[in-house]
Amino acid sequence: MKLSQFNIIFDNAGKSYITNTFSKGIIELDEHHRNIISDKRLDLLTENEIALLLEKGFAVEDDIDEIGLLRYRSYKQRNSKEEMEFVIAPTLDCNFTCKYCFEKKRSGKMSKETQKKVLDYIFRITDTEDNKRIHIIWFGGEPLLYPDIVLNMNMAIFEYCQAKGKTLKSDVITNGFLLSEKLIGELIKCHIEHLQITIDGNRELHNQRRVLSNGLPTYDTIYNNLKLFRGTTLTVTLRINIDKSNVNSISELERDIQKLKNENIACSPALVEVSNHHFEDIKSTCISEDDELYDYYNNSYLKKYFSSQSSLDYGLRLFFCEAEHYYSFAIDEIGNVYKCWNSLGVEKDIYCTVEDETPNPAILSTYFSRDPFTESKCISCPYIPICAGGCLMQRKLRNNDNYCSDCKYTFINAAIKEIENSH
Repeated sequence: MKLSQFNIIFDNAGKSYITNTFSKGIIELDEHHRNIISDKRLDLLTENEIALLLEKGFAVEDDIDEIGLLRYRSYKQRNSKEEMEFVIAPTLDCNFTCKYCFEKKRSGKMSKETQKKVLDYIFRITDTEDNKRIHIIWFGGEPLLYPDIVLNMNMAIFEYCQAKGKTLKSDVITNGFLLSEKLIGELIKCHIEHLQITIDGNRELHNQRRVLSNGLPTYDTIYNNLKLFRGTTLTVTLRINIDKSNVNSISELERDIQKLKNENIACSPALVEVSNHHFEDIKSTCISEDDELYDYYNNSYLKKYFSSQSSLDYGLRLFFCEAEHYYSFAIDEIGNVYKCWNSLGVEKDIYCTVEDETPNPAILSTYFSRDPFTESKCISCPYIPICAGGCLMQRKLRNNDNYCSDCKYTFINAAIKEIENSH
């Protein structure tokens, strides 16, 4: 028997605990047992204590290769057809001009001919009994510049899923400026379930960061549009893009959101990540160094967002994001297909097209040759079962230096939440 390499010992409220990122087990340790486990002196434990460690996943048999098991499960999941995801951008144009935007704006919209080709592509790929679920994400640019494309195509995909016995989940990522009561009703009728809308802090800061192409502010229009969701079935996540300039403005925004009295609207802070398209002044405002990140995730106000779930809610992460899933794709308005939605409109990042599915070998190797379960930094890290090596795109921007996921900064707080829930 040996100790699991995914164990983490931590202290809270004057007590010591051990948790495990794979099993999510938690037990309290007295000083004697903390020392035994820290020193790996399992020979000093009783049979009952050893049985408890095995039961909770803190110990495994000597012949078990924990990393090898993760690698095997990752391979299976990355190649699974059970759920396929398609990010669709009806346009790369946008009515906003946000300084930190990573996307390349491009005028034009998806033609009717391309719409048909995109639908044929989706139906062709998913027409297998192995596929049970389809996830559609409407993206851009601003997808609601052309709502008819979203409505008509999503309904066609819904009808296809109905005929084939598949489950459909459809989301829209939008800036929220063009919403209306009529459009919200139409989104519901075509089986859209969820919207992500961005508000970047309080009114003043949002209007500095997220403006129309003509420079006019947007906060009041978006906020008033949020009132239209009351009494509907749609859920809304308010994405708050955080950097050093607005990290302390969330409390004022939350007070505004609470006035809406809609439990289906929830705030979700997220970091602005460095992009190749950013100018140096934008890059300098990003929170990216380890010390900054620890402070950010433990910010006295923001901490509640990252501690709202218990450690039991952290699923096993066998690849970092859908870009590393073989059956997940992002499609632009002219029918080019990419692996990562951050690449939309970038010619060198084209994976294939909706007419020619032959993959670009350079992109294929970029997304499927990396194996974090062989990298020394990752396999020595106890967080790898819930991280899977972090964002591949961010890693490339950092000259192949690992970019760890937020679990590194939030998991222990989630474990503490689980302890509180159990009392």
